[in-house]
Amino acid sequence: MRFLIFTAILFLTAIPARAEFVNCNPAQIGAIQKAMSNARNAVSIATTAVHPESTIYQRWFGHWDTSRANDVRRSLAAIKEVLDESILRVNCARPLQDGCSGSVYANVWPDRPFQINICNNFFNLPQLSGDKNRAGFNRVGTMAGTMVHELSHFDNVAATDDNIYTRGRSIEMARETPGLAVRNADSYQYFVEDAYLKGL
Repeated sequence: MRFLIFTAILFLTAIPARAEFVNCNPAQIGAIQKAMSNARNAVSIATTAVHPESTIYQRWFGHWDTSRANDVRRSLAAIKEVLDESILRVNCARPLQDGCSGSVYANVWPDRPFQINICNNFFNLPQLSGDKNRAGFNRVGTMAGTMVHELSHFDNVAATDDNIYTRGRSIEMARETPGLAVRNADSYQYFVEDAYLKGL
C-alpha cells in the first residue's frame, strides 16, 4: 500500500525543467540550474498574485481588467509548464557571439523553443533567494527573472515582445498602455520577482 501511495505521489508531482548544456562549465551549469528552480518557484507564487486587490499586479500590468488578467494567467501557466516539463537547450555563449554583446544577459529566437543563449553578463546577476539583495534586484534583476523573461518570448509560450526595458519604464507603460504591458517580457520578469519577494 505504501508503495502505491508513493508511486501515485511521484506521478502527480511535476518534474522540474531539465536542460542540455552546451559550452557551459560546471559552475555555470550549477548557477543556471538554481536559476531554473528559483524561476519555477517564483512563477508559482506570482500566479497567486493575479487578483484585483494586488498592488504588485497593478504596478506591472495596470488597472484591473479581467481579460488582461486572464492573458497574464495564461502566460504564467505556460511559463510554468515549460519549467515543469520541458528540456531546455542552454548555450553558454562566448563573448560577442550568439547575440551576446553590450549589456545583454540572455536571448532566444522565439520560433526555436526551447533554445536559450546565456551570456557572460547573466552570471553577474544575483540569484532570486531571500530579500537581502533587494537593491540589487531592483537595479539589474535576477537570474531567475531573466529565465522568466526569455521563456516568455517563445511563440508557443507567451509570445511576448521587448516593448520596453527597465523597471521605471515598465511601470510607466503599465499605467499608460496596460495592453502593451501584458505583452512585455520585462513586465513578467519584474512581476514574478516582486511577487516572490513579497511572498517570502
